[in-house]
Parts: sequence; structure tokens; C-alpha cells
Amino acid sequence: MSSCDLPRVTVLMPVYNAGVYLSQAIESVLQQTFTDFEFLIIDDGSTDDSYKIASAFSDARIRLIRLDRNMGLVNALNLGLNTARGEFIARMDADDISLPDRLSKQVHFLDVNPAIAVCGTWLKTFAETKNSLWAVPLNHDAIHARLLFGSAVFHATVLMRKALLNEHVLRYVEGFPYAEDYELWSRCVLTCRLANMSDVLYYYRIHNNSAGNSEPDSKQHSADLIRLRWLQQAGVKATDEEMILHRQLSLGRVPLPLSVAYIEKIHAWLMKIRDANMSADTFPEVELLKELSDRWFWICNQSTPLGLTAVLHYFRSPLSSQYSGRKRAVFAFMIKSILRWPGR
Repeated sequence: MSSCDLPRVTVLMPVYNAGVYLSQAIESVLQQTFTDFEFLIIDDGSTDDSYKIASAFSDARIRLIRLDRNMGLVNALNLGLNTARGEFIARMDADDISLPDRLSKQVHFLDVNPAIAVCGTWLKTFAETKNSLWAVPLNHDAIHARLLFGSAVFHATVLMRKALLNEHVLRYVEGFPYAEDYELWSRCVLTCRLANMSDVLYYYRIHNNSAGNSEPDSKQHSADLIRLRWLQQAGVKATDEEMILHRQLSLGRVPLPLSVAYIEKIHAWLMKIRDANMSADTFPEVELLKELSDRWFWICNQSTPLGLTAVLHYFRSPLSSQYSGRKRAVFAFMIKSILRWPGR
């Protein structure tokens, strides 16, 4: 390929023992309506038939690299970033499906928004028993605020502007297994603009070996390190108990049934974050307040067995006025609390 006919997009897909679903993933990329791309497949020392499957495709846009041994996802990704010829780099996982108009819509979005470095999308999960829609914040400030709790960009959905990644020396780093993308976005958001599209352009496969199910303890330990880094940048000194609360809030997993003491601890923690950020100005204040308020509503909505106590705690908080959800959700919370109130 000469310098005058370089592709606009490099689709980067590391592969490690993904033979079961690999053909479907490759076909979903080759069937894109946008055709000006190279498909960079990096076989990271697979011991199954992944390389054989990838080799069987004869499309000239495929560039297949085979590593002699397994170097790990971070090394494979960085090799891909350094080797990519495209103006944009699209991520793809070897067990998922990109919808046909994915690249077309994302390239158009970045063309129209030249300041954006990373563009993700919403996705749908699919499995044998359950499918669901996964949504993330759309604008840069909302993404920034969400990063306090977890990744706000779905890794395999992104289209990245290579020139800005190079300009700011943005690459994946070791030390954050299963959360290398969350760590990258947490640095990227400080120097570049991020955005998500509300279009569902990607199907994420849920299975026993998928990234969402693999090594959950290692993944959450990595995520905790990033959350702690954000808290420190915001001037928040967290105790061990507060870090447990923060993880529970981040994952949406709380010890049911909730007690009054627990929701009071959650509220104190959220207010501690708010107050610290007002001084440190680490996160955009308006979007952080929305993020904290949404989590406060969620906690109170989990507390309806407490009856009117849950309602009173919710409305006594200044966070209640910042809730970004629908009013009917608050109304439903109130009705449910009243109906479940032991003293009614």
C-alpha cells in the first residue's frame, strides 16, 4: 500500500484463542457499508485454530500479523496502534459483531466533530438467555464525571483519531488487567475530547470467557486503582470503608436489605466527594452533581422497604434537586415507598 492510498480507517482486532466466534466477527467487519479500511488482525500467540480461521479469508483489506507467543492484550493493542496506517483506528473484539453501518456513522461523526479524539457508541449484549441495551453518557463532561465510578466508553465500540493519540502519547499501559481501556480513557479525557453516540452500532457477546466475565476480581482490583486515583486528584481522602461504599455504588451492587445507617453513610460519602471537588475542580461541577444525584436516587430507590423514611432521606438531600432522570421515576419511587411503609 503506497502513501497515496492509505486507508481512512484501521480496524484493530487482537485475537487470542477466539476460534469459536472469530468467523462471525471478521465477517461483520468485511460487510461494512464503509469500505475504505484495512483490517489489522493480530493473532497473539493463539493455541487454537484462530490463525487458521483468519488466514482462510482472502479479502485484500485484511492484514494478519501472527505473534510467536502470547504477549498479552496491552502489548497487542499497542503494536496495533503503532502499526495502523489509517487516519482513524476502530477497535473490534474477536467474539463480537459490528453492525454494517458502524464505521460509516462513526467516521461521519468524527469528520463533523474534528475536536473529538475518541468516539464510542451504545451497544446491545447478546447471549443464549438474555439481551440488553447498554448506554453510556454522550458528551465529554458527562463522560469525565462518570469516570469517577467506572469506564464511560465501551472499548470495542470506539473509533479513535490516530493523530491525537500520537500527539498526546496515548497508549495502553500494563498494570490494569481487564481495565486497560478505563485507564486509557482516564488519561485521555484530560488532554482530548471524548464522545459517545446513542446509536447502537455494536453487539457484545456475553459468554463464560468474555471480558465482562473473565477474572472479575482482577478486573475490579484494577478499576479500584483507577477510581482511587481519581478520588485523590479530586482531593478526597477515602477510608477503607468509603472505598468499599464507592465500589458498591460503582457496580450497582449493595447489601440488601438496606438500612437507614447504610444510606446515611452513602449520602455522607457522596457529599464528601461533592465538597472536595468544589475546591479541587477536578471534575466538571454540573455533570458531577448529576452523576452523584443519579446514584443517590438509585440508592434511595433500593430503600423503598424503609417506607417514608426513604422518601424523607431522599428529599432532605440537596442532591435530590439535581436528579437527571424522569419525574415519573421519582413519583413511582414515592408511591412504592408509601405502599411498603410498615406504618401505613
